[in-house]
Amino acid sequence: MNKSKAKPEKTENQEEVKATILKNIQELLNLQSITKVYFIDDAINQHTGKESFKVIIQSIITAGNLQELQALNGEIDFNSEETVLFDHIDQIWENLEANKQIEYLEQAHKIDGKPEAILDLNVSSVLKTFFEGGQIVFLTPNEWDEKHQEIISAVGEQNRIIVIFDQDLKLASGRFSDQNIQGEHLISELKQKAGAKVLMALLTHTITDYEQELPKRSEICGRGNLIASDFFVLAKVRLIQPEMFADGIKKILINRHIEAIKVHTVDLIKKSHEIAIKKIEDFDTYDFDATILKTSLKDGVWEPETIIRIADIVFENELKNLMVNTNYIPSYS
Repeated sequence: MNKSKAKPEKTENQEEVKATILKNIQELLNLQSITKVYFIDDAINQHTGKESFKVIIQSIITAGNLQELQALNGEIDFNSEETVLFDHIDQIWENLEANKQIEYLEQAHKIDGKPEAILDLNVSSVLKTFFEGGQIVFLTPNEWDEKHQEIISAVGEQNRIIVIFDQDLKLASGRFSDQNIQGEHLISELKQKAGAKVLMALLTHTITDYEQELPKRSEICGRGNLIASDFFVLAKVRLIQPEMFADGIKKILINRHIEAIKVHTVDLIKKSHEIAIKKIEDFDTYDFDATILKTSLKDGVWEPETIIRIADIVFENELKNLMVNTNYIPSYS
């Protein structure tokens, strides 16, 4: 069996890229003084042990994809005979660090043709790889119920937090057991208690593409008291690629600012239109003759084009004036 495949270099490159991305995540968090990230999930204690891994390995072997396993580099020697491979995994697995176990599980799921399965297996273990030690805190929904008031009261300008809720909380007990309370409901509750002090996100597997995140948020906002600036929706598939997860963190951080800019901008555009319309309405016969007819004749253009050009100039000037007078950029930068 030929073992000299060019995998190590690719792995090193991937590790370098991931290290850079993790550094970028820290820089993003530091920019907004985010000191803690809380993840609320009903399955944070879900088992990811060797028995789960062995089941996937058996599936790969049965499918005839053993060669792809053998190309993996690491502590586990997949070139071992099948009869002793599982004993070898038994001996090695418990000595592996949690992050390494997750890497093996992720690679095995990919070879098995189910790369998204790692997300449902243990989201919390995957999330650990994106943050510095102690920076992310994992709580069950029931633990969040007990501790959220204390957590909120400790939030300040220099120690802000992000709270990420899993949408599906069916494994939680107590008030969650009837499955009527989901992550979106916890976001709504937190909005009432914390207001703008906390940045919130919803992590869900019900969407399988990044482009579905905003439509999903609109759907959630349409059935409750939440608005777009309250939270951002993240597809769980972002966890597969570090660069896409980093992009998700960035969107959580800028979401509230972007929505505020959008609302303010729309308001200024409406006011500018109203002012521009009023000024055009105030044009009398003398103005029309001097400004529209004579200018059009001089420039050799169609009169309606001159009207459009003047209307655009009036509107643009009014919009600029309002942006300056309302302190537009400093307020929303």
